[in-house]
Amino acid sequence: MLFTIGCWAQKVWKDPEFKPNEYVGALNITEVELNKKETIVRFHIEQDSKRWIRFASTTILKTADGKTYAITGGRATREGETNLIPDSLFYTPEGINEADFALHFEPLPSKVNSFDLIEGYGNRDFQFFNISNPADIIEANWRDVNTGDWIVGFFKDYAIYDSKIWQYNTKTDNKIVLCNGNNNTTIAIGKYKDGERVFNINGKKHTLTIIKNFKIPDYPTCDTTPLSTELKSGTAHISGMFTDIPNNALKNGPLSLEVRYAKNFWNENYSRIQLTPDSLGRFSIDIPLSGTQSVRLNTMTGKDRYTGHDCVLQPDDSIFVLKTLWGGMFMGKKARLQNEINNANSVNWAEYELPTKFKKYEDAIKYKDECMETYNQYLKSMKEYYAQHPTCSQQFREYASLSNKAEVAYWIWMSMYMTPSKTFPAECAECVNKLFDINSQCPLNLTFRIPNSIRSQYIYKIYNGPMKEYFLGNPAELQKVVTSGLFTLSAEDSTKIALWRSNPKDVSNAEIEKIMENNGILGGLTQSKFYKMDYPQSIISILPNDTIRDLCISNRMNQRFVSHMPLDDDLLKLVDNIKNESIKENILKQHNYYTEAFKANEKVVKGVIHPSSDVEGLTDGKAILDKLVEPYKGKIVYLDIWGTWCSPCIAKLKESHKLKAELKDYDIVYLYLANKSQEGSWKNIIGEYNLTGPNCVHYRLPDGQQKAIEKYVGLTQYPTYRLIDKNGGLHHLEPSDDEDIPKFKKMLDEINR
Repeated sequence: MLFTIGCWAQKVWKDPEFKPNEYVGALNITEVELNKKETIVRFHIEQDSKRWIRFASTTILKTADGKTYAITGGRATREGETNLIPDSLFYTPEGINEADFALHFEPLPSKVNSFDLIEGYGNRDFQFFNISNPADIIEANWRDVNTGDWIVGFFKDYAIYDSKIWQYNTKTDNKIVLCNGNNNTTIAIGKYKDGERVFNINGKKHTLTIIKNFKIPDYPTCDTTPLSTELKSGTAHISGMFTDIPNNALKNGPLSLEVRYAKNFWNENYSRIQLTPDSLGRFSIDIPLSGTQSVRLNTMTGKDRYTGHDCVLQPDDSIFVLKTLWGGMFMGKKARLQNEINNANSVNWAEYELPTKFKKYEDAIKYKDECMETYNQYLKSMKEYYAQHPTCSQQFREYASLSNKAEVAYWIWMSMYMTPSKTFPAECAECVNKLFDINSQCPLNLTFRIPNSIRSQYIYKIYNGPMKEYFLGNPAELQKVVTSGLFTLSAEDSTKIALWRSNPKDVSNAEIEKIMENNGILGGLTQSKFYKMDYPQSIISILPNDTIRDLCISNRMNQRFVSHMPLDDDLLKLVDNIKNESIKENILKQHNYYTEAFKANEKVVKGVIHPSSDVEGLTDGKAILDKLVEPYKGKIVYLDIWGTWCSPCIAKLKESHKLKAELKDYDIVYLYLANKSQEGSWKNIIGEYNLTGPNCVHYRLPDGQQKAIEKYVGLTQYPTYRLIDKNGGLHHLEPSDDEDIPKFKKMLDEINR
């Protein structure tokens, strides 16, 4: 085809082109040296010194005629190279995190113009395909040496330019004409010199160099443009194409792109959309955003999710992504930040894990110290990364700093819920406040940890500052909280508060303050309890600016939306206090959605809800369940025990229509038992996810009867599923059993005999 220009006439290929498999990662081939005695392939690797690679002693070179050439060693032959012993673990030097090494092979034929390097054909073996002299090829991705941007990509049957996929109209040795509908682009090809080639695209000259391994190298200069802090609503456009997906990966299922983004300003509810590409691997989607937000793109084959990457977008942005199994690269005006995030996958981002429970109060302080040690290690890694990549943009630096600060702050705040008294040590709060002094001059919706940390920060400040003073100055309000059932006080403490309310002189404020602290009314007040109480306007006033006030008010409202319910009358009155029009619009949009959904589904939902009086007076779990399924004897009953508060439950319910469609030929009744679920939320979810067919039955039993059934069926998690055969026999199910449809149908056939 066109893309071989001239013939091989040199013994050294500088920066050769190649196509890697998904396991190559941070490895790059920098040079191929061919001589009569041997062939030397030189590598550069950038990788954390704690991670290793290994080349097997069975590694070979393979030419187009099928002949193979064995590895002979990995000795260093140049200053700066490191010895690599086949079959041994190889680490980059600590603190440097990069290295050069060479692999030596039997000599290739003198006229070879391309070859493959194959470590093996097993899982995670390195494979480099079509290693070629860049002076001889055009079929590659090319970037501008002056701007660093990916300008054009030439492939066998198509090209990518200007964030669009083009067909070839004309191809000669020095000229290509691309077509996209009625649009044509003419590209004149110059000679290859010193790793560069001049392309004249529609009359404009670009000096370009090849991009290797689907990874954009460092940009030549540092862009000092900051991230946008504007909180406006709109859509961003993502288009792209899959390439180089190995056939063995598709054995797990069809190829798709999972797009994950936040639905609202508080990023509480992630939306996940799976896009199925067309026959050519192309996809396109518009994502609704609220301000500058991160969007996750994952390559999927069936239910297998491969390592994806984040991109940071704002309304009106448009980007193109070329996706591989493990990564990809971006084209477009807003592509730089996405490529820099993708390149930083080699950094060990800080990860935190929350213990199940702390045995004592001081454990939260110890956990805080452990988190900060992990965070400081991350800062050290980033300092090293910036030293190696000094032209990283201001936007990437802000993204890396803010997202990781918010991450450590979030986990330290979460430790409050693990302490015996659900209280948060002042030392921990001081640490987080110092670390994460957030304000409206940063993109508050960048990652979901940022608003979560803001919320926790100001809840703590409210209840350890003005709220304490508010309660001390308003005994009736404190009495209301104490008797609300949200807190369990001793008889002595309750008596003291009642006495203080009637005669403040008999009990000191210091005693009352101590009671509030000991019972978690201050500081340790949990999010759910916080939002069940009134939001005095005097308390809201401590928030530092209109934007954060708007976000805190809207987050209170979002608690209703998390429960799939519209705002109540009191919350609806607060909407007018929101200054930001985009936030207000977002809130009203969700409120109207749930209001209309409730009205539209009210009648059909009523038809599938059954009264708990059906099992009135029964206390034994088996007896209760037998009574519930009695009307369906002779049918298979699919039992789903769930709760409106359970995210995994909701996720399964949302997709349950697919399972029902697969099982339409079976005589099945779907019996749903909701655990501790608010009536309004329960009904709305039933309607929202169409759990209303003639074979759907819903109960919201009293807590004692629900617990009795759960004990009888051996519930260990939510959701829990069981099958009940036509004779009343109970069969165990794992939550994932119905994901393998052929296997699940076989199970149904066996119990239906």
